[in-house]
Amino acid sequence: MDSFDGIFFSSALFINMFILSLFLFKKIRLHKLYFMLLVLLYGCSLFLYSFNSLIYLLYFIILFCFLFERTNNYFINFLIVIVSFNMVSISNFIGFDLLRFLFNINGFESAIIVLILFVIVILIIQLLNRKYHILEQLFMYTRKHTIVAILYTTFFILFSIIHFVGQDFYQPLYIFTSLSLIFYQLFGITCIIAIMFNIKRENMVIYYIQKYTEQKQSYKEIEEFKHDYLNLLLSLKYLVEIKDWENSLAFLNDLEKRSSNFIHSSLSKQLEFISSPIIRGVFTSFISKAQGANLEVQVSLTQPIQVPTDSTFDIARVLTIILNNSIEHYDNGSTSSAPIIVKIETNNEGIAFHISNPINTDIDLTKIFQRKQSRKKDGGLGLFNLKKICNSYENIHYHIDVNKIDSRFIFSLSITKK
Repeated sequence: MDSFDGIFFSSALFINMFILSLFLFKKIRLHKLYFMLLVLLYGCSLFLYSFNSLIYLLYFIILFCFLFERTNNYFINFLIVIVSFNMVSISNFIGFDLLRFLFNINGFESAIIVLILFVIVILIIQLLNRKYHILEQLFMYTRKHTIVAILYTTFFILFSIIHFVGQDFYQPLYIFTSLSLIFYQLFGITCIIAIMFNIKRENMVIYYIQKYTEQKQSYKEIEEFKHDYLNLLLSLKYLVEIKDWENSLAFLNDLEKRSSNFIHSSLSKQLEFISSPIIRGVFTSFISKAQGANLEVQVSLTQPIQVPTDSTFDIARVLTIILNNSIEHYDNGSTSSAPIIVKIETNNEGIAFHISNPINTDIDLTKIFQRKQSRKKDGGLGLFNLKKICNSYENIHYHIDVNKIDSRFIFSLSITKK
């Protein structure tokens, strides 16, 4: 590698390390010493370009030391550094080694290719991190895996010595060891993927245990409430028998209030299964509104619901429209105590919401989605908008039906996985 190639290599490496540092430490304030050391190494590499291989390793040793303050876990720290090393190495290998070996391009062109490739890799990692929160979960990982970390470090150092010491650049053996080192580093990525799956599995187990405990406690409270309720009814019966109407009415009002609070609490616990606070808020608001209108609500939800984040807002709009309609168009002419029923299901294909309410069965389903077909003044806009929203998504579908036997209007909303 001549002097100009060394300068181009050093400059590309310094810029890549700077970008990598911004990515890894974007949420914390880094020591000035860290950037001072990066600049110092860059200056050394410009004048001591023949030692670029050693300086290359020193960059990552410095990264390892400063990153350890955040992870406090040697194994995770080493995995992150190795994957970072892998990202930089792949870019350098393609730009400075492979393409130069195949097409004999100059150092400046190689440096530009390296920078472009590395920026693309960082953007891909950034997108994955946004979706799966990779760094956050790795930083919270507590298992040490000391023996695995020591063995992994030892083999990595041996590979690095074989690769960087005593070989001529751009020779077949150098290309071979470059590939070997890169494939070895892919083991680090495999470990990270395995850790991510393990963390997700552990979190789900903890979540299910927590919900099972809460559900068990809820059933216990229901049994206690039923037992107390029976005793309270007997007390109320006695007041009625002795014709103490004033105390009977006061007792009945208090009993109604306590029952309403208990039922609302039970419904709220079920809504905790919904992952999205926005959707949870929609149902909480609906339950409060229904209870304010003295309407009974039954919710069937027994397992966690993961609402797609990319369409949460529009799903909330659709649910708000149909839930409000279930209250506003509640027709208790045929039955005075029929509840509004909400059933939420999930499976491998997606999520399904089923909402039904008593209604006058004399209804034309072909017209309800048309504007100004509602019983409200200037109404009909809600269902018109609902249809418009659902039709804008390929994975959101709705279905309406009227059960004439039970006199119920049934709305189903299904959201399939993409």
